[in-house]
Amino acid sequence: MACSKITNTAMALCKATPTSTFFWRPIIIPAVIGVRYKHAYLSKNNAFMSKEALKKELKWVGNDRVALMGRIEKMLTGDEFEKAVALVMAAEKEGVESIASWNALLSEELKKNGPEMGFKLFNDLKKRGVKPNAHTYSMLFRELADHPSKKAVQIGMSLYDTLRRDSTVPPSIQHTNAMLQVCSNHNNMGALWEIVGELPTKGPGAPDNVTYSTILGAIHKNAKAVTDKLHPIRDDKLIKQKKIPVLREGRLLWADIVARWREGERNSGSRRSAESQEDEYGPTAAEEISSEVLFKPVNLDDIPVQATPGFGARKPPKATYPLPTNPELTIILRACRHFAEGPAIGKQYWTMLTAPDGPFKINPDRTSYHEYLRTLRATRSSALSLQVIEKEMIPKGIAFTNTFIIALSTCFRDKNNPNVLETAGALIDLMPTTWAGSHPKPLSAYIDLVRNAVLPRKIYADTRIDSPFPERDPNVLYKNRLLDGINHLTPHIKKLQQFIRSRNRRDAVDAKTYGDREETLEHGASSPAALADESHLILKRIAGMVKDLLDPSIAPSLSDDETKQLSVQASRLQRILNPGPPLPP
Repeated sequence: MACSKITNTAMALCKATPTSTFFWRPIIIPAVIGVRYKHAYLSKNNAFMSKEALKKELKWVGNDRVALMGRIEKMLTGDEFEKAVALVMAAEKEGVESIASWNALLSEELKKNGPEMGFKLFNDLKKRGVKPNAHTYSMLFRELADHPSKKAVQIGMSLYDTLRRDSTVPPSIQHTNAMLQVCSNHNNMGALWEIVGELPTKGPGAPDNVTYSTILGAIHKNAKAVTDKLHPIRDDKLIKQKKIPVLREGRLLWADIVARWREGERNSGSRRSAESQEDEYGPTAAEEISSEVLFKPVNLDDIPVQATPGFGARKPPKATYPLPTNPELTIILRACRHFAEGPAIGKQYWTMLTAPDGPFKINPDRTSYHEYLRTLRATRSSALSLQVIEKEMIPKGIAFTNTFIIALSTCFRDKNNPNVLETAGALIDLMPTTWAGSHPKPLSAYIDLVRNAVLPRKIYADTRIDSPFPERDPNVLYKNRLLDGINHLTPHIKKLQQFIRSRNRRDAVDAKTYGDREETLEHGASSPAALADESHLILKRIAGMVKDLLDPSIAPSLSDDETKQLSVQASRLQRILNPGPPLPP
């Protein structure tokens, strides 16, 4: 089933309404691809940088396009856009390849001053003889998708037409997908269906996995935008009526996807199916409009398969269906965590899908492992979390700060386990061998666990006759737990001290370790200043644990060696937390 067949109805509506791109395209093209505009920075002859400064910059850059790109990035970071433009123009005259630098300037202009100013610069570049490459168009579409401008879709469609007419840059399905994302983010279904309706059924420009994911996402966003304006109770019937055509479109598109799977064109588009499962159309709506049979499963046997010509009778080829991969594994585990008895089922799924000798043999990535650790947290499986990190994640090099935060939160949920402090201590000991290093956040979670274990009510409960702990003396149990916690934290003190000293040194922290994308999404990036503050707080808490052990009520239960070591530790922490004035030179 071709995409054009799917979208005939939508295209007819699109062309019949004022929102159709056919109405505004003749208006916007002269504004974007015409010659009337002149960008302010290109209209002046290097007015933002002296000739002497330009000569110095060019001497440093040389004929190296990478060095030029690095210098441009630093200028943009320092908000020196005008100087960056002047430098690229001068380097271009010297014969330095500059398209990557122009792309960076275009991206910056779009972000700061909007699509119109960005495309004035784009047009002037073309008039200067700068030939955009495939990445230029991809970057422009990406910036348009993220920009809130109401003209983003209009300008994007004009750019898309320009790309199709540009013989130097052959358009690809990646460019189409990027333009579809612009339409999706700005909820312009008319433009989206127009683009989809022109896609070929087969060949280089045919829809791929990302195309279908984007269309399904756009359908979902459109339905949400329409129904969010209505009252969920008062307008209940109207909401269901508006969802019916949207659900029907999604079902037709899904039938096309299944047909292509059967034809062998798409046996690895698993991410698309995973993403479509995350779109929440609502189970209530599905039940209420069951007469429309909108959610009837697509029967694979009803889709004809083209016979293979050959001599004599032969067995029909075995159908190949998409195998689950890491995205599906992640979604399955996430779904299982949200219903009763689901985490236990999720653990069974993990065992089946990741078994080396099983039919699926999924090699889990970091995201899948983290979702599995969250599943283990739901079942209070702290020991198993330690085993997964130690035996699987660390050998693969994918244990990060968030890995230990999740595992230690599992320990906190499993705080009634007699062995949980031992498990948590083992996690803290493993941190220096991983990307987590001595990050303060997992250390803070460990201190929370230790402090919870020495609360008076906890000590009282664990020293009762029916307690599983062998120790019956509250002071001894209190001492043992605090002392064990300090012993696990001591190897991290030196690194925490380095974090404090590096507050004003921007290059002191490895960006790969503490600026990782997933860490940033979940917990925020740890800048040197933030690390210094967090490290200072951790050291204060460790000093508080030492002080509690040296308290006169607990000190008698300490041995002479333990008292001596704790006194030395207290003095060391005091010097770190309250350093004296610097010595004169």
